[in-house]
Amino acid sequence: MEKNLFTFNFKLIPKGFLIFLVFVLAFEAFIYFLPPYLALRPPYGSAYLKLKEQILDKKNDFDLIIFGDCTSWTGIKPVLLNKELSVSSYNFSVNEAHTYLMSYLFLKRYLSNCTKKPKIVILSISPNSLLGNHKVDLNQLNKEILPYFDTKLDLMNELNNNLKIQLIKHRILTLIPSIKKQFILKERFQDLYKYCSNPNASYSFIEYFKSARGFYDENLNRHKSTIKKAAHVRKSYKSFTVSEYNLLYMEKMLSLLAEQNIEVIVCTNSVRADEMKMWNAYDLKNKLFELINLKLKPHKNVIAILDMLDAASDKDNFADEIHLNSNGATIYTNELASRLKPFIQ
Repeated sequence: MEKNLFTFNFKLIPKGFLIFLVFVLAFEAFIYFLPPYLALRPPYGSAYLKLKEQILDKKNDFDLIIFGDCTSWTGIKPVLLNKELSVSSYNFSVNEAHTYLMSYLFLKRYLSNCTKKPKIVILSISPNSLLGNHKVDLNQLNKEILPYFDTKLDLMNELNNNLKIQLIKHRILTLIPSIKKQFILKERFQDLYKYCSNPNASYSFIEYFKSARGFYDENLNRHKSTIKKAAHVRKSYKSFTVSEYNLLYMEKMLSLLAEQNIEVIVCTNSVRADEMKMWNAYDLKNKLFELINLKLKPHKNVIAILDMLDAASDKDNFADEIHLNSNGATIYTNELASRLKPFIQ
């Protein structure tokens, strides 16, 4: 009988190789079904970012949505705003390292999926993001964006050709589970076993994240210790190095909101009183508001600019040099709610 050219004799494959292949497939299957946050240390910040992105794809109808960097992520409590203003709100702020590019993409995704436009968008701005050499280059893309966010076409459309190639490579390679979740493999085995054997700890964090509606409680981060005295002012503050990249995407956000006739209220973050003393030596506050007013003046949908720099400025309200702790966030949010009332009503 003539042999079929398409048949293959598996006996020709070494037994050891088959065992290795089975092991690899079993390992990849394990990694594929392993929830990423189970292998991370508390407080599972990356899982929180992924949760925010999932919210964007739902048919939401929030009255008020918040965008900004980590100072507003840890500083504005939507649950308190809902209570004080009788609204529904969500905090879509991300980390400073993600730049305003991700905030812009978050806003676009929200507006394309929501069932009702928000009445007001809160844009929280801080010198952390307005000043400095912020941009999405190859390092930022690989380190700060691709591990946390879905790589959709809207992200690709904002990147240059070199970064687009990197993004395509990432999408292809991450079809392999162990590459997509390679950060799991960097954990020590005993840590991986510890967190996987006690999933309730991580699930409780996720449930808290859902109830907090986008707010991140710095009190959950046990690796931080309170800084008694602000030690220095950033170099970019002293030289007043403006982040043209973040300003570009801030203006793109404002233009997008203007196209849809959505009003914007801009607020600043809160700054420690001992750091503010150092600001005064460089006339930083006046320079900052000159910049803000210059960039916001053309945007008629900006109905208010709220100076919140001293809203919760006591050092005891801070988890570190720039992020408010839970008590500081409560003080800041209550003050923000009182200033928003005339616009909401």
